[in-house]
Amino acid sequence: MNGSSHSPVTPLDVSIKQLDDDTALISVCGKAATSRCPELDDALGQAESLGTPGLVIDLTDVTEAEQSVVSSVTAFQERCIRGGRWLVVVPPGSAVTEFLLRLS
Repeated sequence: MNGSSHSPVTPLDVSIKQLDDDTALISVCGKAATSRCPELDDALGQAESLGTPGLVIDLTDVTEAEQSVVSSVTAFQERCIRGGRWLVVVPPGSAVTEFLLRLS
């Protein structure tokens, strides 16, 4: 085999949805294409600027939680703690996100 049968790596797709005045949802899907996640870092910065006291990061559709994803989320968690915000991280494979989306 020539190795061309591997499926191409799709970069992370990240979206932000403000659920209410207090909570924003950051949905992440795909797989980190590189050792850095600029699309995730940019979205986390945008979510941070919304000023909501609470944030939820949904990783249920991340095909592989590469170290770059973990590092970005960990750094964001530290910023949330310093800023007095609460943060919930939904790991890959959880049905909690569907419940949260139904609440909005």
